Amino acid sequence: MTQALTENQTRWLAELRSGNYKQGKGALHRGDEFCCLGVAAKMFATGDTRVTLAPAVDPEHKVVSYDRNTAMAPPYVVEALGLHDYLGVGLAHSSLSSLNDRGNSFNHIADLIESDPGIYFKCQS
Repeated sequence: MTQALTENQTRWLAELRSGNYKQGKGALHRGDEFCCLGVAAKMFATGDTRVTLAPAVDPEHKVVSYDRNTAMAPPYVVEALGLHDYLGVGLAHSSLSSLNDRGNSFNHIADLIESDPGIYFKCQS
């Protein structure tokens, strides 16, 4: 039996499919581009989340830091989504960050997650 998605997981997958985010690689959020985990970092940021610009080689494409994380999901994202770890490592599968950086579309990543959520998310009790 496939694990049911939580409300946060469902919202995140809908945002990945929304077309509201331009996909990028190598950082959670650089300029106007996002990694799949960067979408979650922006979505679940609260007033307590420290969002800052990190120095970048290209000043026009500054990297955004979420609670000092520029390439890995910050702890609040891991908690909000129930991820196994900060890279979205799936059990015996590629991490979400590597799927993103290898050019898999947000739609494809969302489809993979939905096909078997237990691979990427801890069991919800």
